[in-house]
Amino acid sequence: MQAKKKQKKTPLADVIVGRIEGEKIAPTPKWRFLAMNQIFWGLWAASIFIGAAAVAAAIFVMVNAGWEYYEMTHSTFLTFFVEAIPILWILFLLLFVIAAYENARHTKYGYRYSITLILSLSIIGSGIGGGVLYATGLGELFDDTIGDSIPFHRPIVEHQKKLWYEPAEGRLAGEVEEFNPEFTTFTLTTFE
Repeated sequence: MQAKKKQKKTPLADVIVGRIEGEKIAPTPKWRFLAMNQIFWGLWAASIFIGAAAVAAAIFVMVNAGWEYYEMTHSTFLTFFVEAIPILWILFLLLFVIAAYENARHTKYGYRYSITLILSLSIIGSGIGGGVLYATGLGELFDDTIGDSIPFHRPIVEHQKKLWYEPAEGRLAGEVEEFNPEFTTFTLTTFE
């Protein structure tokens, strides 16, 4: 039998120190973790605010869709309903709720919260914020401002103008310039 050569084992601490020195590993300062935590919380709050803006615009669009006149503008309620739903604003809300969830999960204690809790708080926060923004009149501003910037979205005011100005369908839209009550006539200047 051959005698086994005993190899001298290097202590684990020496191996670790050698690797740290060899790879030039430096500790990350605590302030970076604190700053990242604050950034993610800020992004979560920003996502909820943008979600609230989307909710405010969606409320504005739904309120001003002309529900009471759908029989005059559409053949069925379903076609009106599909056209009246603010799909863009709903997609914005979903996108920013997901962004809020991702940002909250990356905070210091974000892993502790369930997906249901974070998404619920984000949706509730966006809903309440959207209601407040709509009540202050900002829903129209968001729809007009963003609606003018996005090529495939038309603000509700422009949509209503197009919808009501269909002379072939018997609908005229514009501004009444003169009204003669004696003859029950009026002069209408159309949007075009």
